[in-house]
Amino acid sequence: MTDRSFVHILLRKLTDYYLSLMDAYLSSAGDYMQMIEMADDIGIQIGHVISPKLYEEIILPYYKELLNLVKSKTKAKVFHHSCGSVIKMAPLLLEAGIDILNSLQPRAYMVDSTYLKDNYGDKLSFHGGDVWKSE
Repeated sequence: MTDRSFVHILLRKLTDYYLSLMDAYLSSAGDYMQMIEMADDIGIQIGHVISPKLYEEIILPYYKELLNLVKSKTKAKVFHHSCGSVIKMAPLLLEAGIDILNSLQPRAYMVDSTYLKDNYGDKLSFHGGDVWKSE
């Protein structure tokens, strides 16, 4: 993180590589796809491993590019996997274009079915785990 320029150069190269692969694949199979799974592990049991601000600055622009390509080539829903508690990242993941959030890790911070329904029930589908209601 001490060399942000390098981070952006690396992420640009990785994103371009993934865009080329996804473009070729989705150009052939996109009409037949119902769901695309993307995955990263930005969460741990008690929160996230990167601040929302840093995620928004460094990761989100590249992730949005990938999901924009998916949405332009297919009607598939985007299924995003991350371990841990990523609930505070949900607005950024929604901004990126995800439709389904997985996993709902048992006992992870803020993974509360009432909270999720009240705050994201009309915006996201949730998949997996053992969501519980805190008392």
